[in-house]
Amino acid sequence: MKRTKLDIFAYTDFRRFLEDRLEELRAEDKKYSRRYFVQKLELASSNYLKRIIDGSRKLSDSLARRVTQEIGLNKEETRFFQQLVRYGQTNDTQSRTEALEDLRRNRRFVDVHQLELNRFDYYADPLMVALREMADLRDFQEDPGWIAARLPFNAGKKRIAEAIARLVASGHLARGEDGRLAAVHKHQDTGEQLGSMTLRTYHLKMLERAMASMELPVEQRHYLGLAMSIPVSAYDAIVEEMKHCRDRVRAIVDAAEETERVYHLEMAFFPLTIDPKKK
Repeated sequence: MKRTKLDIFAYTDFRRFLEDRLEELRAEDKKYSRRYFVQKLELASSNYLKRIIDGSRKLSDSLARRVTQEIGLNKEETRFFQQLVRYGQTNDTQSRTEALEDLRRNRRFVDVHQLELNRFDYYADPLMVALREMADLRDFQEDPGWIAARLPFNAGKKRIAEAIARLVASGHLARGEDGRLAAVHKHQDTGEQLGSMTLRTYHLKMLERAMASMELPVEQRHYLGLAMSIPVSAYDAIVEEMKHCRDRVRAIVDAAEETERVYHLEMAFFPLTIDPKKK
């Protein structure tokens, strides 16, 4: 069996790598079919491997070790594959963040995924988000002390200075001809889906800020809530209305010539009851 030409460190999905490696082996020798590996791994079902790849079955730690041996990975690749498995099969955000930190200890992974990691770091830190928007305030000063005095949460001057440097390095902030910082884009939103850990983390962090903001004076923050029973068929229409609301708020802000404060608008629409058949 030849060594793989695939760069496993370019992958974030172990299932995709496993599928690509099996294809690579089949191209090398027709005997390396899925059925062949099912037999070599002594799996109970002929479609066991297929179900792992399509995500309908989990890959256990012990089986992951055996798989890496059978597909010819070296020690470093084996360790990284096992980390990918943990990252890909962990459901809660905290555990997945920890799994990502394990992946980031590999320099080759970081080199390949630097842009995606910068994006994650931005969304995972409310300070980064706030600083990016603060740069467009009419009286903004690139002074950590000035910035810290205007944040509703604690952030040391050193941390603020480091965050500014990272925002410039990642392209979220840029200097104009006069040397002043400005946000590269007018708005930074998360899109509409929470399928990725990056966006899930972003919303969790902002919801934490929303909870903390309840301690602010009532004239500085506003909350609305509505519990209701709905026909399931109305879900999509309500989500569309939320998008329209977001766009109308954006239009109000775009029409303003100057800004004085940074706010975050977080809209959530979630079930208080579930279908027990889908639990």
